[in-house]
Amino acid sequence: MYPYSEKGKYISMNADRYETESRRKYRPNQNRPESKYEALENMAQNSFEKKLYQAREQKKMIRTQIEEKRYQTKEKEKVTKFKRVLNMRLKAQTEPELYWI
Repeated sequence: MYPYSEKGKYISMNADRYETESRRKYRPNQNRPESKYEALENMAQNSFEKKLYQAREQKKMIRTQIEEKRYQTKEKEKVTKFKRVLNMRLKAQTEPELYWI
């Protein structure tokens, strides 16, 4: 009527709570030197990846700044060229004998 284990112990409905022999003993990872090595290796890898990511982001920022400066210089050149042309035309209108357009 009541189930018994091979060792003669009574098995209840919640038998897994009471059986302690079959369970592994809890052993924290800090005690194993292999896990310490693995943790240090992972830390080194993560920090390397983080620094690599930061370097890539910094490189992108520098590229965008360079592109913005190039764009600004091109715009300035266009404006100065346009101003020169306007000045030439104004002078040509005021002094037509000196300038041929």
